[in-house]
Amino acid sequence: MGKVYLISGAAGRLGSRVVRVLCENNIDDVEKVKLVDLRFSKTTRDEQEEYCKGAGITAEWIENDVTDYEAMASAVNQVNVVIHTAAIVDYTGEVPDSKLWDTNVRGTEVVLKACLDQNVEFFVYTSSIDAVGPNWDMDSFVNGNEDTPYKFNPPIYYATTKNAAEKRVVAANGRPLENGKKFFSCALRPGGIYGENDPVLEAIVSRLGKSKAIRSVCEPTALKERPYLGNVAWGHIVAAKKIQEKPDLIGGNAYFIGDDTPKLSYSRLNLLFCEHLGYTLAKPEPYFSIWKLYLIAYINVFASKFMSWFGIKIKPFCFPQVIVNPAVIRISNTNFTTSYEKLRKHIGYKPLYSWEQS
Repeated sequence: MGKVYLISGAAGRLGSRVVRVLCENNIDDVEKVKLVDLRFSKTTRDEQEEYCKGAGITAEWIENDVTDYEAMASAVNQVNVVIHTAAIVDYTGEVPDSKLWDTNVRGTEVVLKACLDQNVEFFVYTSSIDAVGPNWDMDSFVNGNEDTPYKFNPPIYYATTKNAAEKRVVAANGRPLENGKKFFSCALRPGGIYGENDPVLEAIVSRLGKSKAIRSVCEPTALKERPYLGNVAWGHIVAAKKIQEKPDLIGGNAYFIGDDTPKLSYSRLNLLFCEHLGYTLAKPEPYFSIWKLYLIAYINVFASKFMSWFGIKIKPFCFPQVIVNPAVIRISNTNFTTSYEKLRKHIGYKPLYSWEQS
């Protein structure tokens, strides 16, 4: 008999790709997927229905909030594996802290409780590299692994919520279930995901207008870990299968995940995706010195908040292609790269897509 997966955040960018990769690579004999999100557009639903039909997988769409315990308890009933990708991602500071905590932390708590109450044995959580760093002090983390010490002092509240949710997922591992079995959970920590429908890259290109020169806000030496969307989705599928086979080894771990993408600064990697359209990086790089970038960032934050009192949204000063705030400057200019060797050893993960295919 085939298995039943539940994927939360299934209408989101990563969740949708998890559905597609699962359908194209059904390595765990999945016969049904329950897809959960607040809402599904007709386009998303039609695409997912086509993928699932092509793979012979039955799909059920559930439009509910992950913070609704009754809805989640009903949704996870008779499910073998939950892949919990649902989250609000925010680097702008525009999303209220209470909303981030409610979805990212309390939502994760609710789904965990529903799984424990309904005897769901296996749980894979989408954490984030931000659950570790970069920190406010801009300390470097070069090819660090899961055991590399690093001070957690995040510049954005989003990172605080991912760290807190990850801790709850890891702590739940090994909990006894009412049917006499145990609950096993793990987490994956992707960096800044790139790929199809990349909202950051789309914003950069659209806000430049006729200009083809991208004004960088980061030092070229500030290298980043940025995996391809398809590989991150694939990592979730592999983890979901392997945690069932080796629960005592994999359960209770949080893993960095990466691929063969070159470790470059944000700006230099983004340029590789649009230089064929004639885009270049404006010189110098970064466009202003760091202290000037901080001044611009604080001006942007002040002006944005001041004008918001009047219901007016303004474009960022000097850098119309990006949201520039002090946190973004710190994150962008911190050298932060990781190793996914532990993930490779424990679950046999290797990228599904090469750098050239990405």
